[in-house]
Amino acid sequence: MRLQTVKNGIRDARIAIWRRCGIPRERFEPVYTVNRSEEFWTGWALAYYQWESCLSFEEIVQYVPIAKIRDMYMPYHEMDIRSFVEHMDVLIAKARPDTNLKRYRKLANLSQSMLAKSSGVPVRTIQQYEQRQKNINKAQAESLLMLASALSCDPTDLIEKR
Repeated sequence: MRLQTVKNGIRDARIAIWRRCGIPRERFEPVYTVNRSEEFWTGWALAYYQWESCLSFEEIVQYVPIAKIRDMYMPYHEMDIRSFVEHMDVLIAKARPDTNLKRYRKLANLSQSMLAKSSGVPVRTIQQYEQRQKNINKAQAESLLMLASALSCDPTDLIEKR
């Protein structure tokens, strides 16, 4: 039913455009297939993840090869795309060596306890952000500002791309 509704909406839009532009209707009749190939799903899922994570295609496949994404077709093609996104987040987090916070802290030659003292953010919180036990993207703005100030960087530099 849902596929039919989508088809009807697309058809109606297409007819309106054809009429407005004077294009003969017979010229463009799309063919819809219900079954999508593993390759089609892989491309679609990868494009969706690119959009969702703000990572480039190159960054994604650096951490998770396309063949591995294609191998996720079963069972992910039947699940909500958010399940795939969550799984990809886990895979990329495992493959990425350091968080932005840890990279900037190392560049500043600071230990976690030194950063805690200079920023006023508890050591345990810094550890949790660096180990991805806490999501720095959901940190309070005040904490991000204090960390960024101590590291002499912009708060957005500490935010993790998904």
